[in-house]
Amino acid sequence: MTVKAVIDMNLKYPLIFIKLSILLLSSGCSYADNSQDEQSMFKVEQMQSWCLGRYTFKIPKESLLIGGMDKYNSFTIKSELNASDEALRNAYAEQLKKYSNKNMKVIEDKAEIKNGNKIIKIFKAKYGKDSRGANDVFAWVLDRGTLFSITGTYSLKYKDLSDEALNNLVNHISFRNNTNLPKQAGVCINNGFITDSGDPYRNSVHSFGLELKQYPSLRIFLETEALARATSDLITRTNYNLKKEGFLAKTNIKTIRKGAKAQISGDRLEGFEWVIKTPIIERDGVLATWEYLGTPRLATDPLIQLEIDTGYDRNNIQTVSMNETESIQLYEAILNTIKKF
Repeated sequence: MTVKAVIDMNLKYPLIFIKLSILLLSSGCSYADNSQDEQSMFKVEQMQSWCLGRYTFKIPKESLLIGGMDKYNSFTIKSELNASDEALRNAYAEQLKKYSNKNMKVIEDKAEIKNGNKIIKIFKAKYGKDSRGANDVFAWVLDRGTLFSITGTYSLKYKDLSDEALNNLVNHISFRNNTNLPKQAGVCINNGFITDSGDPYRNSVHSFGLELKQYPSLRIFLETEALARATSDLITRTNYNLKKEGFLAKTNIKTIRKGAKAQISGDRLEGFEWVIKTPIIERDGVLATWEYLGTPRLATDPLIQLEIDTGYDRNNIQTVSMNETESIQLYEAILNTIKKF
């Protein structure tokens, strides 16, 4: 297996598995003890509140969002700030034009609906004229200058379920400034919020990455999912994947900590962690991963995973910008603020 193949693996693999695999594939790396490195100017107390899914936590104030994903009840949601009515209509017109071509079929083209501050538009179509196979669903919700673009698919067998799920989503999604914490039950998404009591259970997956300009080798990742079924813990799953790919017998990984890890504050969630050293050219970084599994099919108790990678070495980054002590300090600072709202 090549390094590229490891990187391109499905995201069902934890980042720690991918990073471990890359380290094991890289034979020329050497490790250095950076425990005596000079302290940087980063202050972990300079944090701001944030939320993802059903969790709130604190992150460094200077954090910049670098991508992410929001999926709710099988629908993918993307948002655009500073949008207008015209942006919604242009997005709809683009899909209408595409599905008006030969061998395409428009299934449903609902008129715009105004619901309070929101404008809602729903459009369904498919490739080919055959009624069998998957149908494509598009919905746009414009709320206070933010356009939510919603996409998904369904088969005729599940049309009623899909219709209920879509109508629920467009009626309960709304704009939210990312720095504003919700005061009611629901799910935080990028630039928005979905009101949801948790009953009935609806699957949802949310993630994002963060970077800090002054620390180019630092990346922060968080992911949460309301699991439909039980899964093994972080360590068991990572070991299984390493064994499956033939890496488990390798011994040149330096583990700092591994095992059960409970929060000392926040909700005092009991999870598992794996903290390893990751080398760049000049000195080691740290990859710290913690995961709480939650309860399957209980939407109000979802899985959450935190990953702090201070050895990010792409884009010609030559050395880590945060030493081991600071890396673990940042990891602990974020970890112990995680709590449900």
